Amino acid sequence: MNFSITNNYVLRKDYGEYRSYVKTSIRKSAPAHTLAIADSSALYKAVKELTDSEYSDAKDPTESGGPVSDYAKKLKAFVDTYNNTLQSTSKKTDATARRFMKKLKSLTEEHAKELNNYGISVSDNGTLSIDSGLTIKTTKRFETMFGSKSDYMTSLMRIARNISNHIDSRA
Repeated sequence: MNFSITNNYVLRKDYGEYRSYVKTSIRKSAPAHTLAIADSSALYKAVKELTDSEYSDAKDPTESGGPVSDYAKKLKAFVDTYNNTLQSTSKKTDATARRFMKKLKSLTEEHAKELNNYGISVSDNGTLSIDSGLTIKTTKRFETMFGSKSDYMTSLMRIARNISNHIDSRA
């Protein structure tokens, strides 16, 4: 499966009550603290979705759908929520937000080479992008990096939870 997935239902689901913050037009006018909370909560859910995925050698039964297609949507939602979290915490001026943003970037930089092996590039500013040539035939090979035993994903969940718990919702 090649990647041409845009905004998808998985992303909207991850944002839950903050679903409207998926839209760029709404994000522009939203308060930084609200975005940081919405994004980090969605990142936590996106990471959880990936770690809870069933990893197997099974292929999609049709061109248009199946577990591999669903996994691709989860992977795209993860990348989007990660980038949104990085962006929203960078807009915050308090020390707590800056500390978590640095942890997020540092963790991803540590795993940049591994991520690249899975078709995800880490830019100089720390954002992630899915390589346009990424083809997913089965989900099994992604389990090491994105499964429940992944140190990277476990650490990301902890950071995302800390951001949403420690960002002042009034500031």
